Amino acid sequence: MADLFALLQYSSPLCEPWQVAKSVARSPENALFVVFVVCLTFLLSACAASTPRLKAVTQLAPPGDVTYSLQNGIVKVSWKASRHEADNTFAGYNLYVADHSLIFSPVADLPQPYVVPKRATSYELRGLNSGEKVFLHLRSRATNGDLSYPSLPEIIISFAQH
Repeated sequence: MADLFALLQYSSPLCEPWQVAKSVARSPENALFVVFVVCLTFLLSACAASTPRLKAVTQLAPPGDVTYSLQNGIVKVSWKASRHEADNTFAGYNLYVADHSLIFSPVADLPQPYVVPKRATSYELRGLNSGEKVFLHLRSRATNGDLSYPSLPEIIISFAQH
């Protein structure tokens, strides 16, 4: 621990987290904790500014009762409107399609969505590869870019079954 404190005392002045930690960490006992907190704070603040915000379900509700039908290679996804659709800040829906589950994907890792306008309650997908599974989920979108949680359950289409 003493080596870490010495590193803090003589670190480069260009490294801001180390300088902040040096000014706060007066003893080797709390130096590691201070370094961890300062670095984590800088990391989280950098990440928060670069991704869309996820609104809690009570602030921006996802669409409900999402279903699909498949006919002649066309997937029609249908849903009940979000309870926030009448709000001026409600922009529409994002429909995400992938070859893997998206339920636990961070917002920043979601694929490019199909952007669906406000008041729509269905969307047709054409040209999906009929030799694989496709995973779909739908989110409500606000005018400022905020997203709801995904509609549940996630839709899984196995073209082999159809």
